[in-house]
Amino acid sequence: MPSPKKRSGSISLQPPRRSRRLADLDEGTSQKSTLSALSSNLDAGEVWSEIYQNAKDRATNYTPAKRSNDGKLTSLLLALLEWLPQEGKESVAKDINEAKTDDALWEVFQNLVTGLLRPMKARTSTNNSITPSPHSHRRSNSEIVASTLTEAQSRDDRFRQNCLRRDGDRCVISKSMSVDAWTELGRPADVRSTFVEAAHIIPFSYASWDKSSAAPTGIADTWEVLFRCFPAVRRTGLQAETINELYNGLTLERNLHLVFGDFRIAFVATVETPHQYKVKAYPSCPTDILQQLPKDMLVQFEKAKGAERLPLPDPACLDCHYRLAEILNASAMGDYIDKKLKDWRDLKGSTGPGHLSANGSTEITELLQVAFWESVAG
Repeated sequence: MPSPKKRSGSISLQPPRRSRRLADLDEGTSQKSTLSALSSNLDAGEVWSEIYQNAKDRATNYTPAKRSNDGKLTSLLLALLEWLPQEGKESVAKDINEAKTDDALWEVFQNLVTGLLRPMKARTSTNNSITPSPHSHRRSNSEIVASTLTEAQSRDDRFRQNCLRRDGDRCVISKSMSVDAWTELGRPADVRSTFVEAAHIIPFSYASWDKSSAAPTGIADTWEVLFRCFPAVRRTGLQAETINELYNGLTLERNLHLVFGDFRIAFVATVETPHQYKVKAYPSCPTDILQQLPKDMLVQFEKAKGAERLPLPDPACLDCHYRLAEILNASAMGDYIDKKLKDWRDLKGSTGPGHLSANGSTEITELLQVAFWESVAG
């Protein structure tokens, strides 16, 4: 099968321009070294098995008291302790154990919900709707992150161009060709074509805010929670200014992009072959999507001819997405967040009655938080 013609116009391989403030930060200290202060390892003499068991017991013994979402607290904290990478588990376990009251434990839980799961699931701007951690060192870490948020990012067409170029103008899962490339080839009858999109793995919304103002506090908080739970993502160099880097993207059919962003499918790395993944479909994945997946569920990421200099999706970013999918599904928080988003849209009148319940049962505080999540599409 011939390759589609090379598109007119050069595609820049230069990294995005770094801001002067970033270049001068701490008299030349790099952002990566600045953010390394967020590392949270076990102290000398601490035994992981004891910390882990204490955290499980603490989460299990929590007493619900009509705090927002608190019926999900135990299941979510246990899912985080099960599915986060080891460093993330240690950070969450220590935060759980340091919460001496149920009110403080709820704040730990709500900080993780509003600072990690909701922004990832809703893929929208976080503004300032993040419940702060009860622990002062986490708030100090947010200030470190805030010092690196120099400028909001825009959607960059080069990101899409380079994703498609690297992936051979095909969806990495179905291998269907983009309509544009298929048309350039003369619309061959034996090639399946479809509309494809460049998907961010870590959502673009993490780097999106009103450019006329400084980054909202909530943006720094979400990066702090992400780096706390997934230190390997921090070590890739991903941050607001690099959100459009190619290692944070992949080419997907439009409907596969939707279910990927909704954590209904994920990529699980295989042990045998670098950049080979097994597609995992979760119970909420629509049946028509299942028919588009490879029979053996295996996907091999490869660089198309002429795109050898372009990086493949980073395993740390894909591992983060996969573990979040497991957490959202194991704790049922994915369905819960979906319901809250739907309730808010109904309240606005876009798809439903658009009014408060007469019996006072509408959870208005939570819905107003959802309004903040929705401010910018991710």
